Amino acid sequence: MGIGVFGLAGDQEGTRRSQKGVGLMEHIREYFQEIERLVSISSIIASHEINYQEKSKNIGILYGKIFIVDSRILEFLELVKLEPELNLMKYRYQIMDSNGSLLTRYDNAPHHREISTFPDHKHFMKMGKEIVQEAEKPDLSKILKEITESI
Repeated sequence: MGIGVFGLAGDQEGTRRSQKGVGLMEHIREYFQEIERLVSISSIIASHEINYQEKSKNIGILYGKIFIVDSRILEFLELVKLEPELNLMKYRYQIMDSNGSLLTRYDNAPHHREISTFPDHKHFMKMGKEIVQEAEKPDLSKILKEITESI
């Protein structure tokens, strides 16, 4: 499954398009540019701090914090590789309240083998207890869409 970074709806069909929506991504910097574009057009983002590390032409790491207009904070990490399509090799998207307490976290750490979507899963708090459940592999656009729908 590819990564959709084209607006808040996510674009599973165009996973490796360039910024203009045509052609395939040839360099990890193009993905970084798509993330910057996604963040810049979102009306729910008050500010953000994103760091990009280009490991090679096809591999990159991005991590940072996105401050939401309702005071929530999204901390995230992505290790991505352009194979023929964009592969989200490792990820963590953690949504916290303004005090830094966990609200929701999606990740693919391989520690919940009992989950049918292993290694992909979601943590969330319910009545003060952390719950782990199945989850499809998200991407930043899906996470921002989920946040948008909850505002």
